[in-house]
Amino acid sequence: MMAHGFPNMFFTGFTQAGANASNSKTFIDQGFHIGYVASQALLRGAAVVEPTKQAQDAYIAHLRSVAVDNSTYINECTPSYFNNEGDTTKKRHIFGEPWGEGYYAFEAMLEKWRAAGDLAGLELTREPASVPAE
Repeated sequence: MMAHGFPNMFFTGFTQAGANASNSKTFIDQGFHIGYVASQALLRGAAVVEPTKQAQDAYIAHLRSVAVDNSTYINECTPSYFNNEGDTTKKRHIFGEPWGEGYYAFEAMLEKWRAAGDLAGLELTREPASVPAE
């Protein structure tokens, strides 16, 4: 829900996260998580929060390891946007895929992370990076 190099930016939706049939449930849960991260950062005196490069790389590695192989389905679909117009030589990009273990496993992972209370994998800084004036 965050990316290294984009401080204080949170992503919502189904990519790299749990996909649920209820958009309301998805966004309520993601909003709760974002609120937790933001409030914890403020309580700790931080103005900026972003994931470390190492945490981001570990998250992507896990995302790849649990990705669902839906190649049979994709190969048998009518050519469309969802299967690269039937071009099976192009692979779908992992960054556009949902959490392969399912919605509730994704939520359980976030709940466990929050319960630890240490904001593992996040860098907190007190001052935002300055941008040189032009």
